[in-house]
Amino acid sequence: MAWKVLRSFRFKLLSGSLLLLSLLLLAMGLFEYTVMQGYLNRSAATNLKDQIRAISPQVWDQIAAGSPTAQSSLPKLLGPDVALALVNPAGMLQPIRRDEHHPHPIPSLSSEQYQVLFAPGSKPDWSGITLGENGQREMVVLLRLGSPEKAVYLVQASTFLKPTEDILHESLAVYGLGALATLLLGVLTFRFLIRRLLAPLSGMVQSLEKMDAGTLQDRLPPQKTDELNSLAHSFNSLLTRLETAFVREKEAQQALRRFVADASHELRTPLTALHGFLEVLLLGAVENPEQRHSALQSMHMESERLIKLVNDLLLLARFDREPTLIREKASMADLLKTMEPELRLLAGKRSVKLDIHDPGFISCDKRHLKQVILNLFQNAIHYTDPLTGSITLVLAKSEAELLPSNSDLRLAKSDLPRAPVLLLEVRDNGCGISPEDLPHVFERFFRGEKSRSREQGGTGLGLAIVRSLVEAHHGRVSVHSVLGEGTVFRVELPL
Repeated sequence: MAWKVLRSFRFKLLSGSLLLLSLLLLAMGLFEYTVMQGYLNRSAATNLKDQIRAISPQVWDQIAAGSPTAQSSLPKLLGPDVALALVNPAGMLQPIRRDEHHPHPIPSLSSEQYQVLFAPGSKPDWSGITLGENGQREMVVLLRLGSPEKAVYLVQASTFLKPTEDILHESLAVYGLGALATLLLGVLTFRFLIRRLLAPLSGMVQSLEKMDAGTLQDRLPPQKTDELNSLAHSFNSLLTRLETAFVREKEAQQALRRFVADASHELRTPLTALHGFLEVLLLGAVENPEQRHSALQSMHMESERLIKLVNDLLLLARFDREPTLIREKASMADLLKTMEPELRLLAGKRSVKLDIHDPGFISCDKRHLKQVILNLFQNAIHYTDPLTGSITLVLAKSEAELLPSNSDLRLAKSDLPRAPVLLLEVRDNGCGISPEDLPHVFERFFRGEKSRSREQGGTGLGLAIVRSLVEAHHGRVSVHSVLGEGTVFRVELPL
């Protein structure tokens, strides 16, 4: 449980905020300590210099001459914690007064430092911090006395920095207590703010945890902040895609079950017929020439039907897996003209008209496009009268909004790119298709109510094959029909 809390985003956000606040307080404390220490040290040095300059040069001359009267006047001008000494050009110190409260040896600098101030034209004073024998820090100030060209002697004043350090330590303690109080207040404030800011995120998590396959239609509500609203929008988009995929998967499973049932039914019919004719032959019909011929002829027809059904199923399975086309540059006008004798033979006494406006060349698999034309033509033959039926094939060039296979069908038509296409229409004056059957005509094994007879309606795979072959050519096929007047199948292929 503790490990889970330590890994939580809330704990990491809280600890990161407190760490940042601690670093800021530490940086501010160091900066304040450094600035205050420098200021107090400069103030102490300036104070010593001002006190020494307040004494007239004549007094310093008397002190250098050893006058006790002059030395007795120094305590009135300088504080009792200041130790004084005179330094001659040889670097020798002459103590004048020591700190009465903290007796200690007068600090002695190196002869090089003294000689720098004795040099002509050098700066008139110097200040620095040294470490005494007792380990305490001292402020040392040197002032040169005499003319700028030649210094007679130097006045050295030193004092302990302990009072200054005490002030710094007290300030540091006060700042530390304030920083600790700030951290405690920050813990309470950050916890409240983080809990309030992450409350919508927790609500989103709870809503998502309650979702399952049956509640994919639920959506997260809009959030108050842009970031969380963007996250909710992303989750809603994901849920939409999951819902769509789930619905498609469910439809695909239903279609697969329906396809297996229909395929089993279609395969069982010719197999049952073949089995029945074989039983007839085994029961003695083989001795009767007429019965034998009739049975063999029926068996031949059923086997042809079975072979066609299996070939159609294999073709659909192959195009479902990976469409394989042998493309070449071809003219649909020439292809239709070549097929015209075959089409008229299949139509019998029905009227056949070819309205060809040469649209140009396309890249296609001629063998498969020929199958598309034959399937649509045979479908028109099945649903038109053998004597008064009329079938028209129109070939022209048009413009349409072609959708790629992975396109978003929710796009408006005005947003789709328009491109020149080859237009092939197969029109008939047959019985037409009812409005309730029209959306299903390209489904596998589908037959309308008026075409339940297999002699008329076939296996129900012809139009499914047409759609697969057209989509493999990156085209589309559609149908328009009026019940009792006729049907128009329209194929659009990119030029």
